[in-house]
Amino acid sequence: MPIRSTLERQLLAALLSLLVGMLIVTGSVLAAFDAAQASGRAVTHTRDVIDSVRTLQILERQWLLARTNENREAFNQRWATAFADVQDNPAQQNRLQQWRDQLFLSAPTGALPTQLQANLSLAQALIATEETLLADRQREAQRRIQLARWIMLISLPMIAVIGFLFTLRLIHRVRHFTGPLLSATERVQSGDLEVRLPVTGHDEFSVISRHFNSMTETLATTQRSQETLRRTLEFRVETLVAATTAELQHLSRLGTFIQASSTQQEAAIVIAEIAPTLFPQGGSVALLAESRNLLEPYVHWGPAPTAPPWLPSECWASRLGGIHLAAPQGGVPRCPHDLTTGLTQAPGFIHGVSQAAAPQGPPCCSWRNACSRIRPWQ
Repeated sequence: MPIRSTLERQLLAALLSLLVGMLIVTGSVLAAFDAAQASGRAVTHTRDVIDSVRTLQILERQWLLARTNENREAFNQRWATAFADVQDNPAQQNRLQQWRDQLFLSAPTGALPTQLQANLSLAQALIATEETLLADRQREAQRRIQLARWIMLISLPMIAVIGFLFTLRLIHRVRHFTGPLLSATERVQSGDLEVRLPVTGHDEFSVISRHFNSMTETLATTQRSQETLRRTLEFRVETLVAATTAELQHLSRLGTFIQASSTQQEAAIVIAEIAPTLFPQGGSVALLAESRNLLEPYVHWGPAPTAPPWLPSECWASRLGGIHLAAPQGGVPRCPHDLTTGLTQAPGFIHGVSQAAAPQGPPCCSWRNACSRIRPWQ
């Protein structure tokens, strides 16, 4: 997995690059100006040496005109200063030493012009050497100043261009991200959850894009699940309403025809025709015999087995005078005449008992109510 290059790191890298560039430029410029100043000082030093040599020529003339201790001391002091100024140039120091030795240690010969001519070549060599050094040092100082100028003229625009390019790239990256993001949020607001953002790069913008896509995908999945659940519930409600409506219609028709029956035989025919639509698992109706001590099968339908006549005392529904619900392992005793093994309901009434087998699963209220209404002679 590539290392995520965050915007913070990019900004830090850009700032560090600009800072390093500024430091390099500043250091180069300062070094160039420092070298120029050093060259300037060298130029000043060389001019001082030339002035000292010319001063020595004047003091030499004064000494030759009047050989006094004062003139000698003045020459020696100026000579010591010039000698110290050229301590980094042994050749110049040798010339100064020869000049002083010839002036003070050699016996004077000839007229004054002749004596002055004796050290003139040394003085001219000293001045020529220093003037050559002066020209070289002036050229070096000028070269370093020009170098500092070029460094500033080239480096500063380069730094500005780099900063501008980075800023332009950052603006382009931000606009490239915020444009699609704004459009995507507007589409999500309008209800479109299928919108996705392009994921490019490995910075914070790409992380936000991935999180946005994950969020919209989760919302779309949730919306689809809710829509599926809504449709399932609508289908179940419609199915239940349709079943309940059909059941109510059957119960209404059963009640109407039972009430309109004039004999028990007609009522038995009605029950045998309509009851299977309400209780397809089977059931039966038993009526109390005229002796009032025996319940005899009256009508039967479906696959449930038919029991022979039984005593009212053998039926829990007759003894309780109400509904008796028996289920497998339900903790409720089953009547001896109940030959089924599933869930059954036997509502007892004055003239007999109706019994119906329940479908698989717990009995619903409509099944119980329908079973309770099969009372042909109430």
